[in-house]
Amino acid sequence: MSYFLLVVACLAGQPGTASCSQERIALPEIRNESACYLASRLRLQDWMADHGDRRVVDARCSVVDLKAAQNGAAPRATGSLP
Repeated sequence: MSYFLLVVACLAGQPGTASCSQERIALPEIRNESACYLASRLRLQDWMADHGDRRVVDARCSVVDLKAAQNGAAPRATGSLP
């Protein structure tokens, strides 16, 4: 399993979703969903500090089963961050 933080953010002050993008932030040290949730909250705070021109629309800890991904399976979200 490979965990990552998925952040969807839009340019602040821009209406609609045309200015939105998503970014995956790897969490290689994470081994379970609880740790992913906690680490994601910290990484999201750092990400927001570095991207002050963006507003977060969605952020969630996600996981990819590496064996399933090789067979074409999509990542699954483990839950949104508050």
